[in-house]
Amino acid sequence: MIPNSEKSLLIITVFSMMFLPFMMISCKSTEQAHIERVQSEDVSAVYDRAASIEGGQNAFYEMLSYPRSALLDRRDGRVLLIVDVNTDGLADEIRIHEGSGYADFDRNAVQAMQQMRFIPAVENGELVDSEMLFPVVFRHADQ
Repeated sequence: MIPNSEKSLLIITVFSMMFLPFMMISCKSTEQAHIERVQSEDVSAVYDRAASIEGGQNAFYEMLSYPRSALLDRRDGRVLLIVDVNTDGLADEIRIHEGSGYADFDRNAVQAMQQMRFIPAVENGELVDSEMLFPVVFRHADQ
């Protein structure tokens, strides 16, 4: 088991890119957004139980909105967030690891994540502070 002090973003990044759920928001019209998910495993290789969003991914999807300007311009984008989750289930910090190139996508992804509560990670039977890598993809349904 890797001690907390030696866990690195690199390890989480490698495992997260392979195993974290992938989120897509698809727009069917300029007034509606449809959300699709591809389920997969979590980052259990790093923690006994990885941190997760309280209420599941649907809780995040309900807070996430497709920016109106992006709908009108028919823009797509991907934002990769790093969320520092503490043992109280709160996000100490939310960082944009890879921006979409569009401020409105980046802003909406961060704002939705700021409203979330989390189930903390567990290691050796104890709650631990952790980092969570969370990809968010905005994509029109017709593409």
